Amino acid sequence: MNKAIAIVAAAAAVTAAPQLMFAKQNLNLSSDLDMTLPGGDLFLAWSKKFGKTYSQDQESDKLATFKSNAALINSHNAQYEKGLQSYTMALNQFSDLSSAEFKATHLSQHKPTRARKEAFLDTSNLSASADWRPKGAVTPIKNQGQCGSCWAFSTTGSTEGAWQIAGNKLTSLSEQQLMDCSDPEGDKSCQGGFFDYGFEYIEKNGGIGGEAGYPYTSPPHNEACQHAKEADIVSRLKSFHDVPAGNEAQLQAAIDQVGPVSVAIDANNQAFQLYKSGIYSGPCGTQLDHAVLVVGYSPDYWIVKNSWGTTWGDAGYIKMSRAGNLCGIQNAASYPIAEKGPVPPSPAPGPAPPTPPAGKYTSIVQSIYKGPQKCNGTPQSATIAIGKCVNDGNGAFKMTCSADGTKFTQTQYSDTACTTQTRVVPGPAATCLNAGPLTYLEFTCKTAADNVEIAQN
Repeated sequence: MNKAIAIVAAAAAVTAAPQLMFAKQNLNLSSDLDMTLPGGDLFLAWSKKFGKTYSQDQESDKLATFKSNAALINSHNAQYEKGLQSYTMALNQFSDLSSAEFKATHLSQHKPTRARKEAFLDTSNLSASADWRPKGAVTPIKNQGQCGSCWAFSTTGSTEGAWQIAGNKLTSLSEQQLMDCSDPEGDKSCQGGFFDYGFEYIEKNGGIGGEAGYPYTSPPHNEACQHAKEADIVSRLKSFHDVPAGNEAQLQAAIDQVGPVSVAIDANNQAFQLYKSGIYSGPCGTQLDHAVLVVGYSPDYWIVKNSWGTTWGDAGYIKMSRAGNLCGIQNAASYPIAEKGPVPPSPAPGPAPPTPPAGKYTSIVQSIYKGPQKCNGTPQSATIAIGKCVNDGNGAFKMTCSADGTKFTQTQYSDTACTTQTRVVPGPAATCLNAGPLTYLEFTCKTAADNVEIAQN
């Protein structure tokens, strides 16, 4: 494998017959949008494609950021055309985000404190290349949304692979269960986590449920652990191991001999944010802030599955150069070992807990905030009476508050009369909750006295 790829500045390549530093491939240089359109027209076409809408206050800033990213893409791809770059960039769903905004909404640093469990594998007879996708050990690309839950997707990805490789059916596992229930192990849901903590939780819990039974919330946010769903096990682990840090041969051996491997990387770079195709060669550092899944390799690159949907990168994947320890990919890598055989049946669920009394609170104020300032500024607010059946277009819901007003519960129903319950969603009151791209919610429990005071003011 070529351990070092020379990158030559564009200015140095201006000769009568420039030499290509990278073999140019037939790669898609952009999305299906016409990059020759004027900036404003391109922005409108892009906004329509990705369903983006903005307030009047936001639009000018977003347009400026978009134009800057589009110019960077065109400049970079022009260098690719000259053979000076090994990968292309393109407009995607993140093209209206600055580096700072992208980092705040999609990346998270969470440094593990537990001792590593490193295991050394035999590297004497490794395959030149490997890919677990055609072997049926990799589920389709998923999307974490605007939430720092990449660690959960990396955890399920390697566990899904290990479960299939052990002789079981490939099953999409629940990221939401890890987010909701692995806090005691050290994970923090949308605020970050670590796949080793996820593996530890799966072991302690006796397994993990499927995505179908414990689905990812939309929009993604923090929830209390749903213990009845937590007990519905579809996949089990018997152990997990850490790849010796900074050891390329050991990472290759783990992928070759064991299966897909969870890794942490430094993804805080516009080139990574806007990557499209080819072999990504940086630039990037080693401040690990994003968890992904390595599903294979060639002599020149790692095949990496991301959790940003199929509109990012090469249909959700990226090829990361093996020249050096790029983006710190070798520094924190782990893999689980799955149990073999069918999962024993889950115990019958007990009776549902009684609905808590409404207490002294008579209503909940729902406040919606738009923009990077999160829950600051002037929101759009609505007051919802406690226990009232509210039609939401897809059925109905009721809201309740805990006795001390620190928690709320939204109970969803499939009918408009609130007779057929489908889901109970608890959450913290008076807390800023992520509800989508630059959208935040806050629920506040109110007493009758509070409402009288508001009315008088």
